[in-house]
This record gives sequence, C-alpha cells and structure tokens, in this order.
Amino acid sequence: MSWSVVSELRRERIDDWMLGKIIRLAIQELGVDEWIACREEFLIKILIEHRNQFHRIKDILINPQVCDYIHLHRFEDILYFHKESFEELIYWLFVTSIIDLVSQSETQKIPPGILERYETTQRFIEAAEGSRYRLSSLFTLLS
Repeated sequence: MSWSVVSELRRERIDDWMLGKIIRLAIQELGVDEWIACREEFLIKILIEHRNQFHRIKDILINPQVCDYIHLHRFEDILYFHKESFEELIYWLFVTSIIDLVSQSETQKIPPGILERYETTQRFIEAAEGSRYRLSSLFTLLS
C-alpha cells in the first residue's frame, strides 16, 4: 500500500475498518508488549491525521488526541507535557514529512527542504527545552 493511499485514511476510517487491531497485532508480533503496541497504534493514527501539517505544530499540539499522547497535564495551574513523548512525536512528524517530500520528488536527487525540516525539528525540540515543557511557554517561543 503506497503512502498516498495510507494518507487518505483518516483516523475514523482506521477505527471504522477496525485496522487499529490489525496494526496493534502486527506491532505485537515484532515482540512489543500490548501497552506499547497500543501507544504505537495511537501514534500512527495521529501521524495519519496530521499528515502534511509539520509546520503547524501549534495546531497539532491542541488536538485532544495529541494532548493525550504527549501526556499534557496541569500542575499548579500550569500545563506541562512529557519531554520524551513530545520528542517522539516531533521525530515521527519529521520522518513522515520527509517521506512526503521524497515521494513528491520527480527526480532521483535529494529534494530541497529536508535540511529546513530538520532545522525546524531541532527548533521545536530546543523550544520545548527552553519552555521547561510548559505548553504556554512553548507556544510563546514558537511565535
């Protein structure tokens, strides 16, 4: 199945067609425990839903499913997110954006934009560190 076909699937279709269970079982067959397989299934749904939105990180981060994925939580009236989950999300958004970029290229040459996307990824991670993993501070740093 090509990436363009996969990208047409929306989160709802995965659930409607019960593909989540197939994805989860395939991941478990790789030797991963059920909890991690469920989390990876969740990540795959997020990546499909937010395909081609790499530069719209603020919009992605306010999505309720993404908030769950990055473990957004309130402590002393401040919204924090989980460092490792955020970095994993950013990494996979970067990877899928590169796949999109390469798949749209009509030549054998490396398409322009890869370095820019890598630098954007690094900027997101540095901003997260600078925000001390506070969502409002991250949004301020990314503005």
